[in-house]
Amino acid sequence: MKRENFEIDERLAGQSAIREIVSSLPDDEPSLAWRSQLNERLRALPVKARKRWWELAWKPTVGLGLATAFAFALLMKPTQPGPTLTPESGSIVADAIFDAHSGTVARHELGAVAGEALQSDTAAVPVEWDDVDLNTL
Repeated sequence: MKRENFEIDERLAGQSAIREIVSSLPDDEPSLAWRSQLNERLRALPVKARKRWWELAWKPTVGLGLATAFAFALLMKPTQPGPTLTPESGSIVADAIFDAHSGTVARHELGAVAGEALQSDTAAVPVEWDDVDLNTL
């Protein structure tokens, strides 16, 4: 502890020369003439009026509106009607068969239809064909 105090005292003694140099400098009072000249020049400048909040906000608001309209124009494509197809009489029957099959398979996957219902009948079914039936194929 005593050794540390001695080192501190030695360092302080070495700074006494600097203290003497600083104290021997003359005390200068800063001249405020430059400040007065600056104030006069500032008073001579015209004062700008502050802008109101709506004058500052209209440009970003219009820009945001235009960007939104542009995004809607790109993303919302108008729907154009496609070509209308008139189904043939055979395709109506085929669509009905396909829909019935798809519904049965979906019910089977959900567990509502037993597996036997999905198997095709192997018994011969008597078929009587008409001229109308043969013309639709």
